[in-house]
Amino acid sequence: MALTTETTIAPLGGWPRGLNKDAFELLLSADESPSMLNVDLGIRGEFEVRDGFTRWSTGDTSVAQLIHPYLPGAGTDVLVIVEVDGSIWQGTSSTMVDQSKTLGAASNERDWNIDAVELDDDLYIFTMRGNTWRWDGSTWVEITDVTLNEGGTALSPEAPQAATAVSHNSRIFVGNINASGSLDRSRVQWSRTPVENAGDAGGNRWRATSFIDVQEGDGTEIRKLAIFQGSILVFKDHSIYDLSGFDEDSFTLYPVDHKVGTTAPNSIAYSESDIFWFDPSKGVHVYDGNKVSLIDASVHNHILAGINQAVAYKSHGVLKDGKYFLSVPWGSDTFNSRTFVFDTRLGAWAEYDYGWFDTAVWSNLWYTVGNENTVGIYKFQQADSLDITTGVAWHLETVWFPPTEQQGMTRWRLRRADLWVEADSGALTVEIFVDGGASAVKTYSLTATTNRLKLAAYSALWEIIKFKFSGTTT
Repeated sequence: MALTTETTIAPLGGWPRGLNKDAFELLLSADESPSMLNVDLGIRGEFEVRDGFTRWSTGDTSVAQLIHPYLPGAGTDVLVIVEVDGSIWQGTSSTMVDQSKTLGAASNERDWNIDAVELDDDLYIFTMRGNTWRWDGSTWVEITDVTLNEGGTALSPEAPQAATAVSHNSRIFVGNINASGSLDRSRVQWSRTPVENAGDAGGNRWRATSFIDVQEGDGTEIRKLAIFQGSILVFKDHSIYDLSGFDEDSFTLYPVDHKVGTTAPNSIAYSESDIFWFDPSKGVHVYDGNKVSLIDASVHNHILAGINQAVAYKSHGVLKDGKYFLSVPWGSDTFNSRTFVFDTRLGAWAEYDYGWFDTAVWSNLWYTVGNENTVGIYKFQQADSLDITTGVAWHLETVWFPPTEQQGMTRWRLRRADLWVEADSGALTVEIFVDGGASAVKTYSLTATTNRLKLAAYSALWEIIKFKFSGTTT
């Protein structure tokens, strides 16, 4: 009498819980992946290859650190970039023009950050590398007057040097400042409001006594100011404060968190409801106006062990399409070379092998700059399948099957594997691994089709099995 063995169907419905590098692989659930690179997750956990990037700008000759769209109420929009050596470029199209102005190059962690803010159609660029620069739509002016005696005018402005700045309630607020002969690392200072009908921007005039010191004796300094839910959040190395109010009579400062802050100011990104940031010593956090939460449990140790801590202050974050993108210097790299992507809808992480120093949306397109391997400005969008001229190498691994509670005392045979894709013509590879082995026991080279792909059986017996999907875009 012939022996009849039981047949079991093991469905894989996607990976909505995303990447998990911190848990023991055999204990992961089927909707997680122990390794994925250069793929994006869909709302149901399906995956697709990330977008590629192409060089957009011409003329500029070095790696850019900051990109800022200058959008005046009247006049011409201008895209302004600052290269890592501090030189300022701008263009009304993809052609960048050297302005022969410079902030100077960063010499250490404290003067790395550059903030560009606008008030009354004037653009101000703040840094601790040197004096503040102002663009009024026609002329660049270096602001050398740091006395802050309210004597600034449109023709002869005054402003402090500062590590960070924001525009809020018709004023410019700066933090970690150098002015009036004093270096105050824990100080927040604000400009005067515009003079009505005087044609003079408020950012040109400052008062030396208009400031508040934020726990100046705690041994740390202000790293970033960020507008969130109508207030200014003040990020120090290991703490966060909320500065609320509309004028000097109503400004109030209260603590948000005394355990976490950031030394990576550009990692901060926010929407109307949430603000995200990376603390290089404590991980990725989010604040919803009520509480601070750690959100990187599945990749926490992977990120902290993998980054170059010496230059982690260069990390950059941005929110786009419901996802928080965190670019970090990876391994021994001194530039941002790896990006971790947190999908706020799924609560899931993914990982890219490409990073950037800054991002901007201009004319409805997403542009990136930096990582010291890419000169100029780059478009990062779905129409690009290549990274310049190089294909994007991608992969995703499944967990081991069957689940841990079903393993042991049973051996299995793969009768068939069915695969569904939505794209035609693309090439991909499917590999099979069994019984914890690191080498594939069977490999399929496939051409994607919208029809169901039926993979031939693997006839040998095994106790556990996993799959790896991979390819390179063309």
